[in-house]
Amino acid sequence: NGQPQKSATCTVTVEESAVSLNVGDYLYSDGTWSSELVSGKSVVGIVFSKSNATGSDPILAKDFPDCVHGLAIGLTEYADQDFGAVSAYDGHSYYQGLGYDPNMIVDTGKPNGYGNTSAHNAMNASRSDYCLFFNQTSGVVAMHTSAVPAPSTASAWYVPSYKEMSYIVENLDVINSALVTAGGTSVAQPNDSEVSWDENRSSDWYWTSTIHGSWYPKGGTYDHAKYPFDISKGGWTTSVQASAKCKVRVVLAF
Repeated sequence: NGQPQKSATCTVTVEESAVSLNVGDYLYSDGTWSSELVSGKSVVGIVFSKSNATGSDPILAKDFPDCVHGLAIGLTEYADQDFGAVSAYDGHSYYQGLGYDPNMIVDTGKPNGYGNTSAHNAMNASRSDYCLFFNQTSGVVAMHTSAVPAPSTASAWYVPSYKEMSYIVENLDVINSALVTAGGTSVAQPNDSEVSWDENRSSDWYWTSTIHGSWYPKGGTYDHAKYPFDISKGGWTTSVQASAKCKVRVVLAF
């Protein structure tokens, strides 16, 4: 009609729907996950818990505050690992001197393996005969990180805490099925038979980054000792000799 016409524009942003997360899901190198294998993607781990570990691990919360979705276990198993000379030191004062809360190291009720691993890394750097598989150049975590870099959206790899290991045991069948499907090594089943190991270790014993602690009120300190996590018992086994070598799995938060 010869008169100016009105027009308007708007921008529409379409967001991808959040993918639900389940124990047994596959975690990929690009930080995504799925319940079924996705062709062309590289699996780096299997989801074993939907816990937000940043709520119980202040060191993880500081270093990786966005890793709130869950926890995943790596595909590789490391056997015959010597923890190191933990019982040779008064762990309480040494950890405290390095700036770490020593009570965290003996806490069996929290998924705080990242913080524990950080403390052990610092201890190993200070005393090289301590916690051998935490050595930052030749230890299990270093080897795994070199072979399988963590996704950019995830934490660094670490040794699970006692609580995190218990999560794995609670969902062992689902996790093992996914591990095998992804081409990984399954976690030992309860009462797995011995294969040429000595009396100081068992095929279903795993180290954790949590240390068993005995409190001495008069001295006001802990005496730290290494107790493997016994899959068959679903918890601590008895204290082991310095020569004991057990299995280790590494995990991450994402």
